[in-house]
Amino acid sequence: MEEKITDTVQENYLGENTASGVDSKENTDSGEIVDSDNELVKSMNVIQDMITDKKYELKNLKSDLEDIKMQIRKKNTEIYELEKKFDELKVRYTNKNIGVTETKNEDKKIVFSTNLNCFKYKNVFLSINKVTITRYFGIDENIIVPEKLDKKLVVGISEKAFANLKTLKNVVIGDNITEIEQYAFVECTGLRTVHIPNSVIAINEGTFMDCRSLTYINIPESVQFIGKSAFSGCTNLREVVIPRSITAIENHIFAGCCNLEKITLSERVRFIEDNAFSDCSKLTIYCKDNGYIPRYAKNRKINFEII
Repeated sequence: MEEKITDTVQENYLGENTASGVDSKENTDSGEIVDSDNELVKSMNVIQDMITDKKYELKNLKSDLEDIKMQIRKKNTEIYELEKKFDELKVRYTNKNIGVTETKNEDKKIVFSTNLNCFKYKNVFLSINKVTITRYFGIDENIIVPEKLDKKLVVGISEKAFANLKTLKNVVIGDNITEIEQYAFVECTGLRTVHIPNSVIAINEGTFMDCRSLTYINIPESVQFIGKSAFSGCTNLREVVIPRSITAIENHIFAGCCNLEKITLSERVRFIEDNAFSDCSKLTIYCKDNGYIPRYAKNRKINFEII
């Protein structure tokens, strides 16, 4: 009788669990009944929570990165403004306190010297002992372009290094300089005289363009090339001697020099561009009779004289 009752209880227990649809499994170590589906759901929830946390952390990192970028941009702007103000103050200080000084020597000639702090320069490629001047930021009337800066040889004047200096009147270029780059003195409207040393081999395009007060320029025999428009718009230039080292006169080189009266060309000149002397109504070309130059002048109705 007792055995029948026990069997009935076990059948009822198993029946209830089967009816409820729960897949149960006995834990062999502890004897406990483990719900496998519930454990899997819990694990998935944990993983999902971890993914969510990582996404949140990544979002925060992106936000922090954007903040850092904004701070860098702000700092760069502040640095730029500070550098700009520093340059302005340096110019004011330089020209107010230690600018160009003028003294008279025994022959009563004016000798002027320039403050070297007014010059900016860069090293010549593949050289640590040579530099080119990149910018002059003073406002002096008389300038000596130095032969050395910080014990380094100054061998060139870079593009637009002296451009638009309205106060500049006289320039003496140092003896080590070999090249004057494009538009180095463009629109220096007050510039009157320039002394070029025998070391210079190239005066490039537009170097003295629109220097309307320029009355005198010496071009030494060392110069082998003069670029187009080098002296165009120099309305007060009256006389120029082109050295024998020049064999070609580039386009617009003296265009618009309306007061240019005399230019001397050597017999070695074998090519002159059509517009080299456009709008030079007062010009007379002085040359030796090499055939080419007189023929060029006749064809373009330019006055010439054989010397």
